[in-house]
Amino acid sequence: MNDPGPRHPASAKPPRAKDLAANLAVLCGAVLFTLIALETALRISGFAATDWYSGGPGDRALDQSAQSNAMGFRDKDYAPEPPAGAVRIVLLGDSFAWGAGVFDDNAIFPALAEKALDKPQQRVELLNASRKGAHTWKELDLYRRARTEFKPDIVVLIFFVNDVETPMHSGLYDPLVKPALPWVPDALRNRSHLFHLIELRVRVLQERSGRRMDYAGYMHALYRDEQTLQLHERALDEIKALADADGARLVIVNMPMLHPGPYRFGRATNHIRAQAARLNAPFFDLQPVLSKYDPAQIRVSNYDGHLNKKGHRIVAGYLSKQLEPLVRETAAARNR
Repeated sequence: MNDPGPRHPASAKPPRAKDLAANLAVLCGAVLFTLIALETALRISGFAATDWYSGGPGDRALDQSAQSNAMGFRDKDYAPEPPAGAVRIVLLGDSFAWGAGVFDDNAIFPALAEKALDKPQQRVELLNASRKGAHTWKELDLYRRARTEFKPDIVVLIFFVNDVETPMHSGLYDPLVKPALPWVPDALRNRSHLFHLIELRVRVLQERSGRRMDYAGYMHALYRDEQTLQLHERALDEIKALADADGARLVIVNMPMLHPGPYRFGRATNHIRAQAARLNAPFFDLQPVLSKYDPAQIRVSNYDGHLNKKGHRIVAGYLSKQLEPLVRETAAARNR
């Protein structure tokens, strides 16, 4: 009688199935380890930091917090009354002027410009009344708050390409921020730097293939809309009226978008230059100044177009030189 050999219990898996399960477990473990390692590396390096409008876990710019003064601005506190003979400047702007992506309060261009302008023979105080995400209508509100406590002699409005926006554009903006992979859970989208990097790459591919509106397309659409431009003019008119009521001089500064190649937003520059001329406000354009540099040298990262510390130093140097004659004129007019 032949020996049939050992019998396996009915519940036991054949050796081949055991091997397959073991190999699958090893593979899953290796994939999980790789994902964790990549996630950790991206968090440490900051490589997956987002572009400044899309949001996400790597967005150190828009999620960044900073010390605020008693008025709620990213600046030190100032006395209700200025030092004798001091010229006071209020600077209005968005996240560029607020200093998104730069964590040192003393390294952003409003603080650096104040330091350059403030001299023993002529005191200058510059209040940075900027806000992340502000457009010109919001900056009007910021000025209303600042003027009552700070009493400025000069009002500097930093204009960025998207400052013509108003809440009415939320529908146009929605396709821009729609997730590239909408089937992915929000919990993963909001926490994983690795997924955020993948999402950015997919978004770029969609934009290049014409399946998704890019930011440039959104901006160009705004500047083709007459109602948008008329509303922006109204906001500028209100800021100018308040400055006139305060006896302050309005100055407008154009802050360009930092991108390689020929500048794509000349229509925005032409718009704000024309508005400055209409309002009889001195106009200073930072685009020729910053275009001398490789954008990678002066912005926070490849995916965050805000100024880095070097960019802030360049802007502060230029701005302080342009404002210095206005400070002298203001001080001289006061002494007449």
